[in-house]
Amino acid sequence: MNLILKVILQMKQLHVIKLYILFIICYACSSGKQNVSNDSSIIIETQVKRSFSLYEKEAELNFERNNYLNYYINQIDTDNFKNSAFKNKLGDSLFNIIFNNNEIEYLKKRENQDDIDVSKLSFNDKIKLITNTKIENENMSFQNDSKTIISLSFPRFTSNKNYCIIAFSHGTRGAMQGGINLYVRDKEDWKFYKTIDSWIE
Repeated sequence: MNLILKVILQMKQLHVIKLYILFIICYACSSGKQNVSNDSSIIIETQVKRSFSLYEKEAELNFERNNYLNYYINQIDTDNFKNSAFKNKLGDSLFNIIFNNNEIEYLKKRENQDDIDVSKLSFNDKIKLITNTKIENENMSFQNDSKTIISLSFPRFTSNKNYCIIAFSHGTRGAMQGGINLYVRDKEDWKFYKTIDSWIE
């Protein structure tokens, strides 16, 4: 009888330990997602400020550059791209840290993985957020081809969360310019490091 009670007690203890471990894992996952979300917000807000500072007038913001970022990441996976001027610009050491084969695969898998609530982002009053379903500020008086447009992708982080790339463009219709910017973690903050790809319409 005592043996049975001991076995039951051991099973209960084991069950409690399993629940505790599961709780820790769930908490860590939740905390990791929250950190990525906070980091994404910082980078998006910083990138918007960079683009807005070039025009200093009402601008429309959308998140339509995700396809360009995906295309860019896929291009990195070719030998021609790795031998391009971009590798020289970034430097072999940093290029191999951020864009080695494992990191490229990781960046590809992160496509559409980060859930960002853009309505909670903080922008200048002159920035009007455009979503797929509605205009966040309905009293837009500048719906014409001369309006300034800022278009971004969602940020994409490396596996160690120390580097991030984001696609961007800004300008007016028919006269846009953009590319890919690289951000580097600086303690709890993120700093713009370099434009690693650029284009002009």
